[in-house]
Amino acid sequence: MKLLLDLGNSAVKWAAVPPAPAPWRTGRLAYAEASGPEGVVSALRDGLGDAAAPTRICVASVLSRAWQRELDAALQRAWPVPVHHLASTASAAGVINAYHRPEQLGVDRWAALIGARARSPGGACIVDIGTAITVDGLDAEGRHVGGAIYPGLRLLHEALARGTARLPDPGPAASPELPACSTADGIRAGIGVGTPAAVAALAEAILAACPDGSQRLLTGGGADELAPALGPGWCHRPHLVLEGLLHWSTHEAPR
Repeated sequence: MKLLLDLGNSAVKWAAVPPAPAPWRTGRLAYAEASGPEGVVSALRDGLGDAAAPTRICVASVLSRAWQRELDAALQRAWPVPVHHLASTASAAGVINAYHRPEQLGVDRWAALIGARARSPGGACIVDIGTAITVDGLDAEGRHVGGAIYPGLRLLHEALARGTARLPDPGPAASPELPACSTADGIRAGIGVGTPAAVAALAEAILAACPDGSQRLLTGGGADELAPALGPGWCHRPHLVLEGLLHWSTHEAPR
């Protein structure tokens, strides 16, 4: 059984992948709910329950190296098996990185591109709604055409609260209204209406650089919230990063 870990900015998403056709077991844990790396591993053990112990662990991580080293050590204490880390490189698993410095592309985006290539060989546009919102394109030859990065909803609220002297952080509203008649409602409306419009515009711009008929893939923890703004035709793949990690682990990871 493979244990796949997508270690994002605010949470770890995981999947236990037994031999096909058995189904995946998946979960999500916010770092705020765990007491450091040991707490993450303890939560993983609880989540796996009676599943077979992993024989390989594959990781896509955007965490600091120090935190990752501690987590690797905790994983090894729990399961003394190889831990393989995906890194953003010039090419992997049929995908060619568009970045002049490939290592600067976030490894979560890299994994999502690999997953998209495996799923949609004719081309794809990927919108990932997380702490940050990313949009990436892929052509039919597996070339990453580039992408865009935009602050997530929470980051925008925090930026206004930190960067101004008197603006509050009211938190998001379910249905922000315009025109707004208070500062708090004005912030909610500006972010709540502006962010979906910005993401839709970015997605259309990236799609214009992708082949006709490219699949539209939506992933990330905030996908449900912003999906309506993107319109029809988007396929929700909540575990796209983990799908890419699995594809890489099967075809290119060290054994």
